[in-house]
Amino acid sequence: MFSAVLASAQTPVCIQSAGMTENGDRWLAQDKFYHFTVSAGITVSSYYVYRAELNNTETGTYYFSGGFTLSLGALKEFYDAKHPQKHTSSWKDFAADAAGMGVGLLAGYLLVEK
Repeated sequence: MFSAVLASAQTPVCIQSAGMTENGDRWLAQDKFYHFTVSAGITVSSYYVYRAELNNTETGTYYFSGGFTLSLGALKEFYDAKHPQKHTSSWKDFAADAAGMGVGLLAGYLLVEK
């Protein structure tokens, strides 16, 4: 679990160096709420399916659910960076994805394991 969190902490640095900008991007914005809630929902859903339906280990479930969600968030931000005329990429969006993933892992654990 610790290595997954460490990897997620390093990813915003990599994304920012890929050309992401901050163009007045606020930490508390509706867009961040969407990133947070969608990431939490994806994480809880994948946690449930991977652990409860497919009967995988708890540790493997953390890696799968967290990795899956962070991968989708990173792909979204890379897509935004490649299409600056229509989208604005932001490492703050990815940070909201990572926070949602963390809350989703906790919620998944509490719902499935307890």
